[in-house]
Amino acid sequence: MKLFRQLFGKTPAPAPVPETLESKLKKLEAYSVEQLEALAKDNDVSSDEISLRVTAVERLAVSHTLYELASKGDVSSVVEKAARQRLAYFIDNNEISLESLLKYVSDTEKLLAIASFCRQVDLEAQVLAQVDDQEMLAKLCQSATSASVRQSLAERIESPELLKELSKSLKSKDKKAYKIIKSKLDVIREQEHKAAELKSKLESVCEEAEQQAKRNVDKDYISRHNRIKRHWQDVSSEADEAVQQRFNSAMESCEKSITQYHKDLDAARELEAKVSSLDQDRHELLGKLWTTVNSLYDLESADDEALGAIQKLFEEHKNRWNELKSYGKPNTTWVKTYTQMCDAIDTISHAYKDKGSLIQHSALIISDDQTEEDKQASIKYLRNLLRPIRSFERMENNYPSNENVNKTTALLKRLEADSAAQEESYQKQIRLLGGLIRKANQATEQGRLKQAIGMRHSIDEKTEAIGELPSNIQRNLESLDEAIQKLVDWQAYAVVPKKNDLIEAMEKLVGADLAPEALATKIKKLQSEWKELNQSGKDRNEELWQRFSELADKAYEPCKVYYQELADTRSANLEKRQKLVSQLETFYQEYNWDKADWKHVEKIIRTARSELHSYSPVERAANKSVSQSFDAAMTNIQTKLNDEFAKNKASKEQLITQAENITKMDDLQQATDAVKRLQAQWKTIGRCHYRDSDQLWKDFRAHCDAIFDKKNAQYEQRKAEIDKHIEQTRSIVDKVVALSTLEGDELLAARSQRDQLQQEFSEVENLPEKVMHALQRDLGKAVEKFENKIEQLQKGSETQAWKVFFDACKKVNNYCYTYNENQGIDDTTRDELTSFIASIEQWPEGGQSVISEKIASVEKSQENLNTDNLKALKMLCIRAEILADRSSPEDDKDLRMEYQVNLLQKGMGRINEEKSGAKIAKEWVKVGPVEDDVYQTLFDRFYNSWSVLPV
Repeated sequence: MKLFRQLFGKTPAPAPVPETLESKLKKLEAYSVEQLEALAKDNDVSSDEISLRVTAVERLAVSHTLYELASKGDVSSVVEKAARQRLAYFIDNNEISLESLLKYVSDTEKLLAIASFCRQVDLEAQVLAQVDDQEMLAKLCQSATSASVRQSLAERIESPELLKELSKSLKSKDKKAYKIIKSKLDVIREQEHKAAELKSKLESVCEEAEQQAKRNVDKDYISRHNRIKRHWQDVSSEADEAVQQRFNSAMESCEKSITQYHKDLDAARELEAKVSSLDQDRHELLGKLWTTVNSLYDLESADDEALGAIQKLFEEHKNRWNELKSYGKPNTTWVKTYTQMCDAIDTISHAYKDKGSLIQHSALIISDDQTEEDKQASIKYLRNLLRPIRSFERMENNYPSNENVNKTTALLKRLEADSAAQEESYQKQIRLLGGLIRKANQATEQGRLKQAIGMRHSIDEKTEAIGELPSNIQRNLESLDEAIQKLVDWQAYAVVPKKNDLIEAMEKLVGADLAPEALATKIKKLQSEWKELNQSGKDRNEELWQRFSELADKAYEPCKVYYQELADTRSANLEKRQKLVSQLETFYQEYNWDKADWKHVEKIIRTARSELHSYSPVERAANKSVSQSFDAAMTNIQTKLNDEFAKNKASKEQLITQAENITKMDDLQQATDAVKRLQAQWKTIGRCHYRDSDQLWKDFRAHCDAIFDKKNAQYEQRKAEIDKHIEQTRSIVDKVVALSTLEGDELLAARSQRDQLQQEFSEVENLPEKVMHALQRDLGKAVEKFENKIEQLQKGSETQAWKVFFDACKKVNNYCYTYNENQGIDDTTRDELTSFIASIEQWPEGGQSVISEKIASVEKSQENLNTDNLKALKMLCIRAEILADRSSPEDDKDLRMEYQVNLLQKGMGRINEEKSGAKIAKEWVKVGPVEDDVYQTLFDRFYNSWSVLPV
């Protein structure tokens, strides 16, 4: 009692002592088999006396009743469990075989439930071995509690759709079973991929064959045809009848085309042979015509008899040509050749009749008895005779040239060359003469009379050798003579006054306040002008010259002192240069060239040249030997520097060669490291000559840049690939995000697409870790959002389904109450309820069957309208309130206490009560009818607690 006070807070009032459970159980020992079976099957036994039914089951022998209780599902779960345990007992004691069990229990799940109570380890496997239905295997695999059973069942499932569903449910539940299923799915995908590839190959071969059938036959047609046949042989074993028929149809068309092609080819060859025979005849005939042409050129004299014989032969050849035309039309080239030969024979024959033969006129042009005019006429005639055969010169292999024609052609070329050479010599002399005339005119215009007169005498000598002059040259000579005469007349008048002006100017320079150099320059200028005035050779006037010379000597006196001082400066500068040379020679001999500071050496060379130029002016003659010594000393030092430059150049060229070899390396990372080491070595090498340094650096830099460019290109390519993978992966995440925007059935149907996208995401590789983590985070958020929306949709759908279920419960309660009250029901009410039940699209699991059973039961047997139904509904309300941890109304406290005491007596404490809203809801609908107002009040109370329970 102390325990009860702790549980319920107060001690219940003592109840009337009914017949005890022990006494009832003791009575069972006297029950017959029929009584035990009846008790075990009696569903009307109260829940308090359920243990009586269990005990009755435990006393049953192997019978049809025991099989029904274990498998029919229309009894209490406790009784059903006891029946299954009883059967397991008989199986373990070999009183029931598996074959016997299968005769009465066909439901695999119930068989497995019975086997789970057996001690035989392999019984479950034997039961499962009897299952062939793939959907049942999948269902069992999903619900099996044993990992080994799940794995065994996974091995037997072959349906791709079922495997995909199981892969989702078992991924986090059973890794080994998941791996088995994933392996099977991989094989299926591979098979599907191979099947798709094979289908693609068959389609490709058929399309290629159909394209081949549409083509015209060419040189590659048969090889393509054979290649298509080989390709077909590789895949034909997998082709269905339709594809086989499609390919055969295309190949038949190809075979017809090939057959027709060979027929056309044979016909063409036959025609070609015939044409070839005709062509041979025409070729021989053209050769005969060419012989006729040559016979004309071989005639020494053009008499009528010889020409007549040639004309007769020519007519025979023309008749033969026309005869061959009747057998086949010749090609245009031969027609053209034939026409040209006929025209040549006609032209030459007519020319011979009028003016004579080729040989005759060839003799005339080299005869001394002929005038130049006659020779030119013969030359023109010979050219006209040779013109008809000019087009045959490039066909010399087929039509060899005539000896007389060759001789005449060579003679004409020699005469043309002689004439051209004479004309060229004449024109050259004329051009030379014209040049002398122009120079003489220039001398005249510049007042150089003596030079102009000398040129005029040269012109006279050349005109005597030329002979007749062109009219323009004659006019130019006349103009030159007039210009020379005018210059002679002018000088006779103007030279003396000009000389007096020069004397006056020289007199002004005597004692002039001018710098010596400027004074010397002016004196020299006046002297040059005096010399110009005396170029004509006339009227020299010695007195004027003497006066001019004396004044020039006086004016030059100050310049002598200046130039003496200049000579002293030159001497001093010469000594400085000699000392510089001595220092350079000493430096070269005493410097430690093995440890030379080459930058210092370069500076010495630059400084020495600069100092040498600063020691100016010097006497040229005396400076010659000093310059040679300086150059020798500088050459010695420069040679040392050049040797160093050459060594550095060789070292850099070696590095360039190494860099070039590095550009051929496949490993770009090794190549980059190697070229960086070469760059470091390059910095340690000294300078080269300026003319080499830039080019060497450009060559070295080009190879280095080539490697770095490859490295950069590789990096850019890799970056592009990563960016592409990132974009593709981001696209997967975006697609999952887009799925979250769907609604209703579309959202539910998108779960397979979600799984496929997650699979694609899991296959992504080679992304930067940081990027991958960010994408995984985004995908996780997107999947979570999708799952939450699915959960909300399902929850809302499930809530709506239960709401509809309870609406149906209320209508069924009213229907049953009315039915019992009136001992029947009208068709209209029945139809309304039937229509309402049929209109419900979504039910909770098992909800529709419970409702249907309730309706069927009321029509089969009338239920009692008593307080038992009301008490049953109240008891369900109390159970819901206990499960929901809620208090019951004050009026039902005793009823609640009674229920809890019964639980304790049966060893089924509250903690063992399953918190299943679905189970207790289905029990609610099974209770008999009550009045509508009472039902609604109790339902509101029941639903208030039920709504917080898991379903």
